[in-house]
Amino acid sequence: MSSKDRRPHETATVLNQQLLDFSQDNLENKLQMIVEIERPQEEEPRHECTFTTGTPGDVFAKYNPFILYQAVIFETTGTLPPEITAGQTYYVRDPSEGNFQISATQLGAKINLSTSGTGTHSVSSATGVLRVSDRNIFVGERFYEARTKIPLIQRLVGEWLRPTIEFSSIKVAVSNVDGEYTGMLPGGDNYEGQINNSVVIKLGLRDVESTYFTVFDGFVTETGGFTRDITSIKYVARDKFDRLDVKFPTNLFKHADYPKISDEVAGLAKPVIYGDYTATVETEGNVPAFIVNGRDPQSYYNKELPVSIANGSPGIFTLENHLFDNDDKVHLTTDGTLPSPLNTGFDYFIVYLTADTFAITDTPGGVAIGTSGGSGQHNVVAQDLVNIQCLISDHALKDFQQSEVWLSRSEVFYRIDSSDIVNVNVDNNYFEVVQNSGNTLIEGANYTYDSSDTFIVKVKGRDLGAYDDNIIWQAKHILETYASVDPAEFNPNWTTYRDKATPSQSATANIKSRVWLQESQSVLEYSLSLLEQVRLEYFISRDLDIKINSLHLEDFDPDPTPRLRNFDVVEGSISVAIDERNNFNRAQGFSDFNPFLGENFKKTGIFRNQAAIDQSGKEIFRSIELPNLYVTTDVENQIKEILRIASGTAELIDFKSTARHLLRDIGDFLKVSVEIGATVYDNVPMMIREIGYGSDLKLPMKLWSFQMIPFGNPSGWNPGYAGIVAGDTATISEE
Repeated sequence: MSSKDRRPHETATVLNQQLLDFSQDNLENKLQMIVEIERPQEEEPRHECTFTTGTPGDVFAKYNPFILYQAVIFETTGTLPPEITAGQTYYVRDPSEGNFQISATQLGAKINLSTSGTGTHSVSSATGVLRVSDRNIFVGERFYEARTKIPLIQRLVGEWLRPTIEFSSIKVAVSNVDGEYTGMLPGGDNYEGQINNSVVIKLGLRDVESTYFTVFDGFVTETGGFTRDITSIKYVARDKFDRLDVKFPTNLFKHADYPKISDEVAGLAKPVIYGDYTATVETEGNVPAFIVNGRDPQSYYNKELPVSIANGSPGIFTLENHLFDNDDKVHLTTDGTLPSPLNTGFDYFIVYLTADTFAITDTPGGVAIGTSGGSGQHNVVAQDLVNIQCLISDHALKDFQQSEVWLSRSEVFYRIDSSDIVNVNVDNNYFEVVQNSGNTLIEGANYTYDSSDTFIVKVKGRDLGAYDDNIIWQAKHILETYASVDPAEFNPNWTTYRDKATPSQSATANIKSRVWLQESQSVLEYSLSLLEQVRLEYFISRDLDIKINSLHLEDFDPDPTPRLRNFDVVEGSISVAIDERNNFNRAQGFSDFNPFLGENFKKTGIFRNQAAIDQSGKEIFRSIELPNLYVTTDVENQIKEILRIASGTAELIDFKSTARHLLRDIGDFLKVSVEIGATVYDNVPMMIREIGYGSDLKLPMKLWSFQMIPFGNPSGWNPGYAGIVAGDTATISEE
């Protein structure tokens, strides 16, 4: 008789495709799901322990429940060994059935113990974790109690040509009918609140801890995230990557930071800039600089500011929100008679009193002048013109071209002489414009400031090394900077697509992008929109990193190894629909967002797939915005490639799969051979767009079918069906 193991799922220690195939073919597996919920540390069991001196010393705990590198803390009724501090975190080393050693860090030196201490000692996990499942099981050396039903967890990439990702929101109910967890509830001895506590759900094989992988990693929400009734505790948790959905930019121009800023600028966000705004721009540039002292009375040449004067000692001048500082030099004018002893054409200096009042003196720092008499309307005129102060962005810039500062006034542009651009800061995002110097002439007169003035500059945005213009690296930097994504959370394929150099229509290494953003937007949606302009998208992978999925036809797998057949589809679960929202046969691109104008500056011609138009009997037009691309050939290439997919008959297939495809991920291709009623696919390559996990281990999935969209030719997928008009063999022409 053969000695071959006919029930490998009972003994296997590795969860791989071979095991899943065998288990599904035999309709039996040992896959399980477990839940770990953060709870107060005080709820963790205390295990009595003793210490043995030595180098290193040993900790003895009956039925030692701790595993290698687990964080633990010690408590005592007396004194601990002097090398151990109560309540401090230590790490388990070399655990056995009854004893272990400890270290101060996970991989640090094991701690020597010089005494056994006095009193009764205890050891417990340093972090509180509630471990539950839908059955009583051990995973490794940890016990998970049957107190919950596992919720359905779904991961998806969002919809093509729409920059959105939906993150899982789950509900977990934990049985507390016996009051086991009452201590951590409101009114309990160990209640600490539950909001933002972590919730982790894992899936794996039997008790083999190494096979378990995380399918959900999130936190208890602040709204309705924690409730209870007489039998259970209920948690609502959001995926941890939900934190990407934050707004940027958020730093505003404020009166508190710039007291003399105009009301029109105050409240605006400080722009974020990436890429090169010195090349392929209008002669005068297109990046606005924001004036931050536009209400300073000393910014204006010979501007009369009406004041009222209350006679007295001193005379009190009233001008609402005057913005003068002590010792600012002014002259006085009037249409009547100035109060005595004041005179026109004489230098006076401000004595600041309040935001709306001041006095004057005839010498800097002198005694304020008393006044009497006078009649008519009086005015104060600042005499010391200050430079116009300009801020370009919220952050340092790689380059600022001092010789390319332009003034926009009454729809006419004037170049500011480079010698009038001073005090450029080290970050290249601040400069000042000198007034009335004689170097810059506006219609024959020396330049002086007017409240309608706008300055336009040429700059290069954030310094990303060799990748300043790279749209992949711009999106990554935005996620890191504004959503605090750790570099380790990015899949390595971000580098792959950063450096992709062929073919030309998909060479993201060479496609130039730039970003100027002032209106607050979602970091998630904006970074996604950058990638979608070059037919890429990102999603949260099975490994819980941020991974790029390509919609480049040449990256598609025409002959995938994984297969989906009738017996992998749960009966009655399949439905098919045309992807109508993304089906069109004519398109025009709008690109090169102009920050000064506030709109896309360029547009392509209209491209069409005539064969698709003939087939459908009508023209279906779509405007496609690619605001961050500005090289015409790059934009045209993207429009044509988008049409190659959008003008075909793409189908979306929803169904439930058996556990055979448990290890598949979003973006993976399956070869589908299914014949269920009128639904027939003969070895058609399809891309996974959604996948889910539930306690029944039936996987809800959504596939994107390319049955009628050839790709990877001449040796790729081209079934030769009648009616094929799209794909990489399609003819896309410009009207």
